[in-house]
Amino acid sequence: MEPQSRLLIADISLHEKPTSQVVASIEDVIRREFTVVKDCEYEYTPHGITKVLVLSESHCVIHTYPEHSYLSLDLFVCNAEINLEDVLQRVLAPLSVKDVQSTVLDRRIPVGNAESLLSQ
Repeated sequence: MEPQSRLLIADISLHEKPTSQVVASIEDVIRREFTVVKDCEYEYTPHGITKVLVLSESHCVIHTYPEHSYLSLDLFVCNAEINLEDVLQRVLAPLSVKDVQSTVLDRRIPVGNAESLLSQ
């Protein structure tokens, strides 16, 4: 069964604290690559940001942890032909990256009814 969608999960350690400017930099790349239909941002006290971008292709979520100079990026797209590894490289290019751990999961929509899925 061919994948119908893909999910990028990236754990990104930086040499500096991820600020709102870092989040904006990531958002700029996502906006160039995809169609953002809605966005939401929440700033935590005393620190940290969560940014959600709803895409016509699906969604992107950024979480920052300034106290650890770390951020996580989840990018889900409903077009399995999009090369999420390339998108990640464009996201990382302007950042001062210490380490990145990432994986891409191919998602497949099961064909058949629920009864046949449960019997496997």
